[in-house]
Amino acid sequence: CQMVRYQNFLKKLVERYDGDGTDDVPGLKYPVKHWEIMNEPSMQGNDPSGLKFFKGTPQEYLEILKASYETIKTADPTAQVVMGGMAGMHSHFVQFWEPIMSEAKNYFDIANIHSIDTDSKREDLFVFKFKQFLQKFGADKKPIWVTEAQFGKLETEWTDPAQIVRSAVISVSLGADKIFFITGNWNKDVLK
Repeated sequence: CQMVRYQNFLKKLVERYDGDGTDDVPGLKYPVKHWEIMNEPSMQGNDPSGLKFFKGTPQEYLEILKASYETIKTADPTAQVVMGGMAGMHSHFVQFWEPIMSEAKNYFDIANIHSIDTDSKREDLFVFKFKQFLQKFGADKKPIWVTEAQFGKLETEWTDPAQIVRSAVISVSLGADKIFFITGNWNKDVLK
């Protein structure tokens, strides 16, 4: 876990896929212009699923986010950095982000929220509460992406198109710029 080695790797990765003609992967057709720094760093195993994607403190994530942002922008100034998706607006996820958001907002271009196990009680995909959270730290002018929007339990497939459309309309009207819907029917063994 050496930050300099990570930054060197990240710089080469961004350069390989930025599409500027310098050190690009041969035959590159679709350059990568958006980079998400980790997945759900606030997921610390303290929710019912027990999932943990990042072992570290909020301050350690901030260090990685800052180093990543600066490295990516050096390699490709046109690239956009997406914050690691906030795993929802549950109190333990908010508590992870609160101590660092005042500084973290300087190191991402796009704010990112996830809404898993969505149902009719949360048709806004957390966008309303997330926007309020961002506003508290002066980050509410950043674009908001919902990069994981999923209905029902992860183990099942949700097939109510009307609810998906309602959620999309509500979320966009509240300020979401993009929504990425994912499907359920995950392998139950993966969730253990």
